[in-house]
Amino acid sequence: MNLYLICAGVLVIFFFAISLNVSRLRVRHNVLIGSDDFTHPLTKAVRAQANAAEYVPVLVAIFLYLSIIGTAAWVAWIAVIVTLARLLHCAGMYLSPDLNKPHPLRLAGALLTYLGGLALGILLLARALM
Repeated sequence: MNLYLICAGVLVIFFFAISLNVSRLRVRHNVLIGSDDFTHPLTKAVRAQANAAEYVPVLVAIFLYLSIIGTAAWVAWIAVIVTLARLLHCAGMYLSPDLNKPHPLRLAGALLTYLGGLALGILLLARALM
């Protein structure tokens, strides 16, 4: 079982699912572009999708590279943690009553994404310097 490919697949499916949800909400609320009410479901969906768009492509690229070169099993668990972090962050965006106020799932998701991303970056640099 290749955890990197599983994580990449989960992130890709996740991204397209939340993107589809933005389109669904735009039709439902008759809003073609933009959103500015930080309590509105459309705004939450747009912000969650935009945030995922910032991280998912980079993470998928790293996961695919690590899958090809092979790594220690513990490294794959960083990918699992980062994948779960992205899902937590998104859940925090959707569950937050107001995006202008902090939500514990958003905080946990962001923190784990940053820490995991830094660890993956360090691993890539270490690999390059070998």
